[in-house]
Amino acid sequence: MVIVMDKKSKEYYKFKKQVKHLKTVRGQGTELISIYLAPDYQVTEMTNRLRDEYGQASNIKSKQTRKNVQSAIDRILHMLKGVNKPPENGVAIFCGSINDKIELFTVIPPEPVNMTTYRCDSTFLVDPLEDLLEPSQVYG
Repeated sequence: MVIVMDKKSKEYYKFKKQVKHLKTVRGQGTELISIYLAPDYQVTEMTNRLRDEYGQASNIKSKQTRKNVQSAIDRILHMLKGVNKPPENGVAIFCGSINDKIELFTVIPPEPVNMTTYRCDSTFLVDPLEDLLEPSQVYG
């Protein structure tokens, strides 16, 4: 079942506002993590990948960036604990150090997101969510 979110609904407004906020967030270094999970993806595969990335993060030269990335990965792993599968439209998870505090954002898109990705950068990857804000049907 696909839920079509009305452009005037409260949920659509909240979704749009959250995407706009995530787009403005900037990190000190490459310490902001963006994760997209497709509806049919196994969460255990992503947790295994995150554990590998945690080990890789120990090679980051900057002590502050290393600490922030590892803290963000810990927070995401803790959130995913006990989750067997993503929601029916998938999920987008954003975590990182914002104003010296590790913050976690979970976004359930209004339409299915058919991609699975992990990215660690100085900005959040919100392009797939912005694409969902574009009109799907154009009348002219």
